[in-house]
Amino acid sequence: MNRRLWGMVVVVLFTLGGVSFATGSREQAAQVLALAARGAAAVERATAALTWPVVAGLAGAFVVLGGVLVAVRRWRRRPRAGFAEPWRTVIELARKGQNAGAIARATGLSQDAVRIVLAPVAVDQIDPRGKSFRSSPPEGGSAPPTNPPGRSR
Repeated sequence: MNRRLWGMVVVVLFTLGGVSFATGSREQAAQVLALAARGAAAVERATAALTWPVVAGLAGAFVVLGGVLVAVRRWRRRPRAGFAEPWRTVIELARKGQNAGAIARATGLSQDAVRIVLAPVAVDQIDPRGKSFRSSPPEGGSAPPTNPPGRSR
């Protein structure tokens, strides 16, 4: 979802929470404030325990994890070994009766790319010889009458 929608969700939640807090009893308000104070104290203890070596280690772990994820995604998208150029492979697999999804999985291409390659690119030529469907040539070339815009039948 986009940021604007999430922003509206947050605004609505804070508005409803504020109205609920304002209309609630004093005991509930005291409980909420005590819970917030305990949460703030826990955050303060956690940040006090973090030292620069710990922060650097966590940052390094995130960088390594991100690199591993990028490598895995590239490896999964790499074309499979043993195939010719992608377009030749697509045509060969289509001739064997494979559908677009199976061809896309086998070649590592998207289904849209497979469908584009398999789409017809040239219109079959029509034989100019033979009979027309008309029994005689059209007369005068007049177009049928049309209704002017703004009028209905």
